[in-house]
Amino acid sequence: MDEEVRRRLAYEAQRRQQRGESQRSISRVLGIHRNTVRKLLEELAARRDGDFRTAGQEHRGPRGEGNPPPPRRWRPLLYRKALRLAVTAGQREPPWEIR
Repeated sequence: MDEEVRRRLAYEAQRRQQRGESQRSISRVLGIHRNTVRKLLEELAARRDGDFRTAGQEHRGPRGEGNPPPPRRWRPLLYRKALRLAVTAGQREPPWEIR
């Protein structure tokens, strides 16, 4: 969507909301989806409140946040294989320390 068109739609949506119209009626009159009206109004509110990070595109946090990666599985498999080889060779323990 062109910036000028988006700006005009945002202004019109804000003006109609201040008059007390619902987001559904605003979307019908302007010919856009309800979620677009909601996003336009949220961006205007964020810009008005001074939160420029949320005005415009959504902010993504730095990488590494969220769930940690699953534990690596190769160590238990390697240990089992080494133990199996040690037992077949006649030893009770593998010849090296596995952490």
